[in-house]
Amino acid sequence: MGEVITESEEQTANLTPVLRRRLQDRKEWEAYWKVRKLEAEGAFLPTIRYYAHRAFDFPATFVRENIVEPLHDKYKKPYYHRRLSRVPEIDLCGVNDLGCFYEANEQYRLDKMVDGNILDILKQRVDRCFNYNEQHLNRCTQVLEDMEEAELNFFIKYGELGSEADCRDVYMKQKHRMIWERRHPEIMEERERLYKEHKELLKAGKFDYSFWKKGMFFQDKKNYEPPYDLQLSKSTLEGDKPLSKDWKYYKKVQEDPEFDKEQGKTSSVRFFMIIKEYRVVLPMTVEEYQVGQLWSVAEASKAETGGGEGVEVLKNEPFQDTPLLDAKVPTIIRKIAPKGSLAIHEEAWNAYPYCRTILTNPDYMKENFFVKVETIHLPDNGTNENAHGLSKEELAKREVVMINIANDNEFLNSADIHDDTRPSLFKSTKTGRGPLLNGWQNTSQPIMCAYKLVTVYFKWFGLQKMVESYSHTQYPRLFSKFHREVFCWIDKWHGLSMVDIRRIEEEVQRELEEQRKSGQVRGMLAG
Repeated sequence: MGEVITESEEQTANLTPVLRRRLQDRKEWEAYWKVRKLEAEGAFLPTIRYYAHRAFDFPATFVRENIVEPLHDKYKKPYYHRRLSRVPEIDLCGVNDLGCFYEANEQYRLDKMVDGNILDILKQRVDRCFNYNEQHLNRCTQVLEDMEEAELNFFIKYGELGSEADCRDVYMKQKHRMIWERRHPEIMEERERLYKEHKELLKAGKFDYSFWKKGMFFQDKKNYEPPYDLQLSKSTLEGDKPLSKDWKYYKKVQEDPEFDKEQGKTSSVRFFMIIKEYRVVLPMTVEEYQVGQLWSVAEASKAETGGGEGVEVLKNEPFQDTPLLDAKVPTIIRKIAPKGSLAIHEEAWNAYPYCRTILTNPDYMKENFFVKVETIHLPDNGTNENAHGLSKEELAKREVVMINIANDNEFLNSADIHDDTRPSLFKSTKTGRGPLLNGWQNTSQPIMCAYKLVTVYFKWFGLQKMVESYSHTQYPRLFSKFHREVFCWIDKWHGLSMVDIRRIEEEVQRELEEQRKSGQVRGMLAG
């Protein structure tokens, strides 16, 4: 039998949380039956119900006290319930303690539901206050302040995690947040200063609603379109907008473009990614190539833009493009991808001779797709075996592909080959370079090499390997075609200054927007 518990023992001994709860349960049931018995006295039907209820309850209570509780005493509770009278936090669980994970996660789900409903209540109070005080909204400042603080705290704790998140995700998010705050003390100091100023104004009877919604570091916590009315705010329990970022409410975070670009992409998915290094040797100097590359990019962008697709330049300082590529991906992807989902966002950092480009699809694939192209330009003929300073593990995964721009048959399609851009036939009138014959990489001077490290990740069940492999068949084609044009157009750009190049880029940007909205699809197409 289980341990017999009396009130005197509770007063004189230190009961465990389990025994304390057991005693409390029994006292509450005894009080319940006393009330039921008093209600039934002097009435026939209530008396029948009372004894019928006791008859059904007796065997259940007997089994509980004489079988279940003794077994619980024999097989002790998990270690955390022997020390805690509450559900454990996730950081108290062992690495493989699934029982502890389950209880902590159930508590997390309960907390999220409770916090969400509390926030909904606060929003309802604000709505009612606004409705009743249409001409005197200053009376609603405190309820509005309470709601905004609760909404921000809810988003900090639960936002951006999605519907499938568990307590471990929340725990790691908070750890990540703490690390980020320690690395950016100047942002946190500004946040604290502005928050204190806001509180002081509130105490003085001045309430600036724009502190929460417009132009401050708390702006647009759920999306990029500020709600012009509280009724347009998204319900807490509806989930999170994919566009929003928990860190976005920190002012100045956009000034740190390197922040978290690779977070969440470096550990669990690297085994599935294909990494290749393409080496493109060119008969020019590294300095000449900088001018030729920029001039040729402008020309190639015009050739690849039209019919509603191609390159849309958003800014050029350096730039962030949104290429629209419906006709430039495999047919199977075009058929199954939703309309508009093939808009690729391109972010590029040009610190020549080092350049980096990252392609993402934030509107549809989100973190399940990215392409990273890192390029270093060196004055050699492609003999540097570790131009990007890769680790031993990365070197083991990397595959090197040499691209000979004079070879017409290696990577190009027949539609890519034109007599005016064939290095094996072209001879420059300005520089005297060319044509490029067999073995030119070992004899030409000047010489340089563009080392392009391409990493492709596409997480879509059943299509991942196909798309990654397809990308690595298109990149050598793209690199070969582009660099053939850079060399064969040398008489058009040789001698231009960087001032000339920037002027040309501005003109091309205007032309691109006109071409993208009209005409036929141009450039390289997929089958």
